[in-house]
Amino acid sequence: GRVFAYRTLRDVPPIPADPPRLANHLRDLTTLGLTVEEAAEPDRTYAFRHLVTQSVTSNLLLNSQREQLHREVASWYEAEYADSLAPYYAVLAHHWERGGDAGKAIAYLTKAGEQALRSGAYREAIALYAHMLELAEKAPPSARERGRWHQGLGEAYLGLGRLTESDRHLRIAAAALGVPLPTGSARMVLALVKEIGLQVWHRLGPAPRPARNREEQEAQARLYQQLNLVLYFAGETLPIVLGCFRGLNLAERANARPEQAGSLANMAILMGVVPAHRLAQAYAKRAMEALDGVEDLSTRAQVLTRTSLYAVGIGNWESVRASLREAMAICETLGDRRMGGESLIVLALSYRYAGDFEGALALYESLYETATAHGNDQERSWTLNGKGMILLRQGKIDEAARCFDEAEGLVAVNPDETERLNTLSQRALIHLRRGQHAEAWEAAQELLAMIARKPPIAMHALDGLSGTAEVCLGLWSEADDGTGRKRQAARQACAALSRFATLFPIAEPRAWLWKGELARLEGDPAKAQRAWQRSLRLAEALGMRFDVQEAERAIAQHLGQ
Repeated sequence: GRVFAYRTLRDVPPIPADPPRLANHLRDLTTLGLTVEEAAEPDRTYAFRHLVTQSVTSNLLLNSQREQLHREVASWYEAEYADSLAPYYAVLAHHWERGGDAGKAIAYLTKAGEQALRSGAYREAIALYAHMLELAEKAPPSARERGRWHQGLGEAYLGLGRLTESDRHLRIAAAALGVPLPTGSARMVLALVKEIGLQVWHRLGPAPRPARNREEQEAQARLYQQLNLVLYFAGETLPIVLGCFRGLNLAERANARPEQAGSLANMAILMGVVPAHRLAQAYAKRAMEALDGVEDLSTRAQVLTRTSLYAVGIGNWESVRASLREAMAICETLGDRRMGGESLIVLALSYRYAGDFEGALALYESLYETATAHGNDQERSWTLNGKGMILLRQGKIDEAARCFDEAEGLVAVNPDETERLNTLSQRALIHLRRGQHAEAWEAAQELLAMIARKPPIAMHALDGLSGTAEVCLGLWSEADDGTGRKRQAARQACAALSRFATLFPIAEPRAWLWKGELARLEGDPAKAQRAWQRSLRLAEALGMRFDVQEAERAIAQHLGQ
């Protein structure tokens, strides 16, 4: 390569072990300006000053000579660093590939790719796994091996928040590993019935028989944990239900404790959406119990974060913050940027929904800087939407608009349906506040179509649904409604928010707030006051300060009616 070590030149044939002569030759090359010394003793290294010089030097050798030298260098690294090869996986892959041994190159690329994923070097991991697929023609892998490469690509793209590419590679991986996600509703329902039956048998019957292909089922269970997260962001209801049951069943059959813990945490989220809160809490408890004896800290951070996501939806603020602080500390120690970002954004949600806007803003600012530095567009959209919502509630419309303008460009390229709903609803609110009724009405119609087509299942869709209801009610109140379309839109938006509130208790104060406004506009002030009083009681019980203030404002503003 462009950079080379003195020790390698000294030890690898055909260079004779003549240190004085070799040192003189290297000194002459440096004097002539062809190379430069990059590091001094004890690990003296040199580099070609120009890539052209390196290319010309390499081309002076016959192909057979070059291949032989690359093989010798690779063998030297394997012998010299036999006890600590990890830092040299990529170097070894390069030399074995150039030496004509694609099989060994792929073996080291695989190790380098896994290493890059663990360290959060997602762009590097993408390049490594993509190169493995290119080399597959020279050393055809098994279907399972190719599936694991696609799984690595899916995980790396997920780490960068690029959901479309992640979804594509993870689905290919699932098919290659023998557990494809069915296409078509009928096939998916049949597969779901089978997985539910298997889970019931695991709960009520004898312990699952240990799988003979345990390692393979562990890999399948890990894959479904990743795929389930992508499906959750995309708002794919039936696939996510199937994926959660299948992931847990695979983990239990393999008796893989880390995968069981992660899958149980996913089931807690799923049961919260059903909603079956007693089951959700039971799965969350089992997820924490499954961590006993699991030494993998990344699994602990994952379980703490996912169970906290469920806890935010029911307003359990104190346990959420303790768990997420621990998860963030683990992620910082491990350098796990993806899970660290996820735990931070859930913590920010807990502060924002509890009404601690300053605490939430500080977290959003922190994550935005990190996400920008590492090129994670999904995390940037999370932070921009969260920050914009707070600024809008504080009356800083222009600042909020700038956040949503930037977020809109990011969510346009990612199938994160909840973030798209949130962004569009808040932009519609800005149009309403600025008196731009035509633009607000256009956005409201698009929002209602989105909600009808794919009812939201993610807890943080609360802002998108509440924003849609507020816009529709505001338009009915402020604009001419001779056709009755705005009244119908307001009823439709409030109904969607009420249905959502049956899933997530933290949505109830907002749902009753807008039910009260709907009753007021329909000419029933007594019903409106009852709804606002209920909103106030629920918000106080949940400790949601902003929602308390909103209910009190509505009660006071219309008390004399």
